[in-house]
Amino acid sequence: KKIIYKENIILQSLYKAATDQNIPANTIIEFAGIYGFQVDFQRDIYEGDPRALYGLVKHKTIRRTSDEVSNLHGYDFVMDDIELTPVQERIMDHIFEKGDKHWLTQMRYAALDPRLVNPHILQELDLVGKLTRDDSAKYKRLDEILEAKKGPIDNNEKVVIFSSMFAGGVTRPAEGLKAAYRKLGLLDEYKRLGIENLHEELASRLSTKFGREVSFVGIDANTSTPDREAAVDNLDNGLDGIVTTTKSGGVSLNFSPATLGVFLDIDYSPATSDQAIARLVRRGQRAKAEIYFLMGKDSIDYDVLERVEEKRKLIEMALDGVELQDEEKELIWKTHEGARLKERYMKRRGGMAIDLASPGVDGLDAFETK
Repeated sequence: KKIIYKENIILQSLYKAATDQNIPANTIIEFAGIYGFQVDFQRDIYEGDPRALYGLVKHKTIRRTSDEVSNLHGYDFVMDDIELTPVQERIMDHIFEKGDKHWLTQMRYAALDPRLVNPHILQELDLVGKLTRDDSAKYKRLDEILEAKKGPIDNNEKVVIFSSMFAGGVTRPAEGLKAAYRKLGLLDEYKRLGIENLHEELASRLSTKFGREVSFVGIDANTSTPDREAAVDNLDNGLDGIVTTTKSGGVSLNFSPATLGVFLDIDYSPATSDQAIARLVRRGQRAKAEIYFLMGKDSIDYDVLERVEEKRKLIEMALDGVELQDEEKELIWKTHEGARLKERYMKRRGGMAIDLASPGVDGLDAFETK
């Protein structure tokens, strides 16, 4: 890692560095998936051999024999449309209008849990130290699902909760956010946010609700292999649930004892979400699972979903042996993701912005009424 990555600059291709050591491409991809690395070498694979996209996607796509799927209970899929809180709407509108270079990440933080938004942004809205967990519509909905009478916890069923985007403040302490507050001299305000690991937060709330010990653990790229294996084993032996990042929980783990999977957000890669679902829906599954995707109504979540479905269609074309155009290839790579989503978001919200300083804007004719 020291050789190929330093001070946020990729010094050489991870793919080339590995293949120079005769490491098979499939091993590189599996390694990157387990430890949450960006698969930045996809372009290198494709440009070196146009047929390699087929092999790359085939490796990451779920393919099972009839024997493997014949006895599975399957799953019910729920795209849960959630009305975001007024505070979430306000923060998201401000982030988009400001147009910071990190706008997309901050928008997705706001859609999940506004307490995770950068304090500089919250200062501009006079919201520092004023947010609580109740300002997250997704967490309210998650509580409703888990706390329901005759729901999963009441029925002693097992739960796996996935976050595709975030680890800090979800599967591990939000150390980066804490440092940002400390830099501004606002550490007391950070403490008032009451941010914990989601698994600890849920265990405490649900234990109080049901009058018994409810246990959750977290899994992400920082989790050791023994702890990762112990969590999976305990899911069938006293553990009530796991909170995990989609990349870490979507590879080489068996969550078949679980009957509920909840996705807090959507990964940019369709294969990543598919693999995560396949951790529950697999041999050993005892009952039909329910898979929830928590979607912020009229939010950036749906723009990401459309992008993911575009990628899915292109991947299917590639698997069918269709040679993709350059523009289509660009849609699959994780480059310019923010720019594409910004354009889509603006169109959905009512139109494109016009730069008044542009040479093309010389009168009212440059504007259109919608």
